[in-house]
Amino acid sequence: MTQRVSEISSSRKAEARLSLIGNFGTVIGAEIFNAICLLIGYQIIAGISLGTSLWNFIGGEIAVFIVTTFMGIFTFGLYFILMSLAYDQKPVFRDLFRGFRKENSDRVVKMEAVLAAIELACRLPAQIASFVAGSNTVLIIVLYAAGIVLSCYVGLTFAMGVVLLIDFPDMMSTEALRTSANMMKGNKGKLLYIELSFIPLYLLGMISCGIADLWVYAYNQMTVTSFYHYLASEKK
Repeated sequence: MTQRVSEISSSRKAEARLSLIGNFGTVIGAEIFNAICLLIGYQIIAGISLGTSLWNFIGGEIAVFIVTTFMGIFTFGLYFILMSLAYDQKPVFRDLFRGFRKENSDRVVKMEAVLAAIELACRLPAQIASFVAGSNTVLIIVLYAAGIVLSCYVGLTFAMGVVLLIDFPDMMSTEALRTSANMMKGNKGKLLYIELSFIPLYLLGMISCGIADLWVYAYNQMTVTSFYHYLASEKK
């Protein structure tokens, strides 16, 4: 009998909680470091895109592309830590920088650049419309909504790309993206269900001024990692 989505979500969350016991310090430390780097990146983007000229617009989009691609290296490191936990290994904080190693950096940067380019393509129509025809509010809203939906679909399709690069050190970026797309056929709704199920926890975390959300985010990402193992086992 086909397992229900809610059952899959519950079992993946249970496995995630078990993996995180005694390891929250390392994962949350990596999250905080990532958040600081991302904040610096946003400040750079804000500084470049400040203004209403065409060059500010172009410079801002280029900055977003570069920062997004660069942050993908740290995303690789965070998932390396989570994958270590999934395989019952003890991760260390320096694993966060695994993406900078020569054997990983080329693959990670290429994949993140492709994903950043797709993200830009999803976002650009609304951005251009906002820049060129700022008074046409309805058109801008429609384009933004379409971009968000398309971006979500692409994100779900290639969600397993980074963990595939970790699980298969010899796999190239394009192969990881293709494999992720194949793994996610018929499974996008399951992952979306899992992601949406964390919204109440994130909202509760806001009561603590966002501090508790560090735990929620670790729990969320560990559950996604567990979902990857579920998909991998289904393919066998």
